[in-house]
Amino acid sequence: MKRDYRVISEYMNGTRVAKTILHRDHQYWGVILEDTATSKGGFIMWHPTKSEYWVEDIAENFCQGMLNSEGEPA
Repeated sequence: MKRDYRVISEYMNGTRVAKTILHRDHQYWGVILEDTATSKGGFIMWHPTKSEYWVEDIAENFCQGMLNSEGEPA
């Protein structure tokens, strides 16, 4: 099964993993956030009007604990 995105970079800190992604067809940016310590699994946040730097900041903030496992400020 082909994914609609390709992974550009990956960030990790403890049980937190974040991947910056680029949509294959529409060329917009997103980020996958996952905390392996929870049973919720990960989720994708798409940001079609933002840049690669924007989603990299989200990934870093999540891995540093500034965002919770729902992607909201901790």
